[in-house]
Amino acid sequence: MDYKKVIEDFNNGAIDKKVVTLVMDNDGGYWSVDAGNEDQDEIVEEQLKEKYGTPNGYRDIVDVLNAAGVNTEWCWMVLVDTDSKGKVVFKHKSGGYTALTFEELYTARDEIEKAIQHKERGLPRMFVDKRNY
Repeated sequence: MDYKKVIEDFNNGAIDKKVVTLVMDNDGGYWSVDAGNEDQDEIVEEQLKEKYGTPNGYRDIVDVLNAAGVNTEWCWMVLVDTDSKGKVVFKHKSGGYTALTFEELYTARDEIEKAIQHKERGLPRMFVDKRNY
């Protein structure tokens, strides 16, 4: 999907903000046109789809932000296997892998949640261990 062109055309008026909506949900999306004539609306929706593409929902967030000029990239690791010899496997952006048992995964989730809560509360930096980094 050409989000840069979509943003430009919404901003310069080439896409009418009053009648056109780009609808996005978790796993997809579509163009919605409501100009008052259902047959014509469907034709315009198809034209928009052909010109700009179809959104892939939340998976497009990095593309949308990059198109808006925000330097964005995906998280440092992604899930690649949910049961590799009893472990969940994540691939790092650097190309390495981390395998966790389900118990370790739950512990990691709890620790990540602690870190998120700490940051959301705006608390000062907390050192968990005394190793030199």
